[in-house]
Amino acid sequence: DLWVLDITSDLNIPCFAAISSRNDREVEDIVLGYGAHFDPEIAISRALTEANQILPNVLSFRDDGTTNYPPSADILALKWWQTATLINQPYLVPNNQIISKKSNDYFQLASDDLLEDVKLCQQIVEKNDMELLVLDQTRSDIGLRVAKVIVPGMRHMWKRLGLGRLYDVPVKMGCLKESLTEEQLNPFPMWM
Repeated sequence: DLWVLDITSDLNIPCFAAISSRNDREVEDIVLGYGAHFDPEIAISRALTEANQILPNVLSFRDDGTTNYPPSADILALKWWQTATLINQPYLVPNNQIISKKSNDYFQLASDDLLEDVKLCQQIVEKNDMELLVLDQTRSDIGLRVAKVIVPGMRHMWKRLGLGRLYDVPVKMGCLKESLTEEQLNPFPMWM
């Protein structure tokens, strides 16, 4: 099975999770992919592309029918694929109480000018009392322009449980009535 969840935050930049779950075996081998872009169709395409890049890790089977994971697979990825289910990770299941959206339900923020899109990102970040930092990491010997963009206060997908947006945004968006405690957060670290 394959579905896409809208995980757009309070910043209102369309963001999606593509989720694939096996339904023909006991182990569900749940695969996740993420994408964000001002154009929701591009964001969904990126999420699906990322999920498809991970999918080959769970497509090979042993004679007994169990998944033959690659020997190079990350230990957290293996633990996830072998133990995560839609029952023990219910946030991965679509909420039937929320009406599904179509691309025209999203305010179109994308432009044809990358610089304008970057400036809009900066405005969105600053409007939310954060700062967008850009470090030019281009090296002349490589011939490829490289930049690292950091927004202090945003949360990386890796397990970082410090105070701030991780606790505040779900309440701000009306998803929760009060902030969760650290102990109530999902204990499974993201392996990607």
